[in-house]
Amino acid sequence: MTITGHTLTLTWQDYSGGVPAHARMDAYTATSYDVQTDYSMMTRGRHQSDFRLTTVSIQVRLDRARMWSRASAQSAQLLKHEQGHYDITALVMRDLDSDLTPLLQAGRTFATQRDLTQAINSLKQPAVSLVNRLQSTAIADGVYDQQTRHSKDAVAQGKWDAALASARANPAAKLVDCLRNQGIVVR
Repeated sequence: MTITGHTLTLTWQDYSGGVPAHARMDAYTATSYDVQTDYSMMTRGRHQSDFRLTTVSIQVRLDRARMWSRASAQSAQLLKHEQGHYDITALVMRDLDSDLTPLLQAGRTFATQRDLTQAINSLKQPAVSLVNRLQSTAIADGVYDQQTRHSKDAVAQGKWDAALASARANPAAKLVDCLRNQGIVVR
């Protein structure tokens, strides 16, 4: 099990992209992730069985070329909000890594490759869906920006900051639980 890129601290120098002509916000943070898995299997003649997860590798990345900010809006408050965008992706992927660990460490075997893939996807898909719901895109606000109004709602931003800090401080804590503990509803 390896996860990389999930502990970065953003600076304004990370924002190297140009501000779009009709930008509706003051900054945009672009994150991505890659989840790679590998497996082993037994082969008896032409029959394959006992598929077992052997490797999980998750990489969280910033796409700095797509990240931009208005120079006139750069502030510690806005950078902290943008750090939240990165942290959401990083923490959800960290949680996925934790969810896949028992599957890897237990050495559980599956009759078919399809069964193993379904077991992995049953953990991966909820994580992907959560990132997609929380994060904004170029054309639509995600839950984080809707609730914080792009950092302009100080009370909501404070709750999100506390939830993200709690999740970062305790690797065993799931982000969704930390959000719930702050009274944040994620639909």
